[in-house]
Amino acid sequence: MNRWSDACVVASDHALHTFDGRQLAPLEPRLRRTPNPFQVQGFGGALLYCDYKQGIHRYDGTDWTPVPIPPELEPSPLALARDFSSSAMFLPASSRDQVTRPDRDLP
Repeated sequence: MNRWSDACVVASDHALHTFDGRQLAPLEPRLRRTPNPFQVQGFGGALLYCDYKQGIHRYDGTDWTPVPIPPELEPSPLALARDFSSSAMFLPASSRDQVTRPDRDLP
């Protein structure tokens, strides 16, 4: 459930609904060719639907509009790559004196 405009938006298995304090009504129009969003974010008179596969869609009260994502922000196979060479290591107290750090202890 999320607050948007003068109503709350409720997600169900079948559709998004608005609840104005008295009545539950389907949010129209539906988001086409995408699975029903289980979570939306409301702010400034708009709803945002974010999905890894479907992208971002903005609802302004009348229609859903896809939000273009710049190519440099699109997911890629390398997006999860990370340099772990300086990560902290948590070990039991008995083995702390035996730990070597490759980034510090190697010539």
